[in-house]
Amino acid sequence: MPTSLRALAASAATVVAAACAVPAVTSANGETIAGPVTKDIAPAPLRCALQVRQTGGMIAIEGLVQSETPLSGSYMLDLVKTGGNSAQIQQGGGFTVAVGETARVGSAELSGSASDVSGTLTLTVDGRTMICPITG
Repeated sequence: MPTSLRALAASAATVVAAACAVPAVTSANGETIAGPVTKDIAPAPLRCALQVRQTGGMIAIEGLVQSETPLSGSYMLDLVKTGGNSAQIQQGGGFTVAVGETARVGSAELSGSASDVSGTLTLTVDGRTMICPITG
C-alpha cells in the first residue's frame, strides 16, 4: 500500500477530497491515493495525486492523473528534499489520459525519509490549473 509523506496523510486526503467534492484517486490495483487541492478549478472529471512509497531508506514519488473524459494537458512536478542529501527536482511536460486510465506524470526516487520531502504536482488543461500537493 502506498504511504504518504506524513502520518496523517490518509485522513487529510479524505478531508481534502471531501471538501473539494472530488473523489480521491484510486490506482490500477485499487489503492486509494491522496486527493487533489484545486486552484482555478480544472475540468470536474480531472483528478490528480502524488503517490509516495517509502521502502527502507528510499522514497519513490510518482504523479498520477485520472479523468472521466479523454483529455490532454501539461504538468509540472516540483519536489524539494531537505536533510542530509538535499535536492530540488523539477519535471514537466505534456500528458494525455484516456477514460478510466491512470496517466503517470513525473517521478523521482530519493534517499532519506519521506518527512523530508515537500512538493506539488501542477496540471494545466484548457488554460485551467489544478494543484495537487503532497498532503500530510
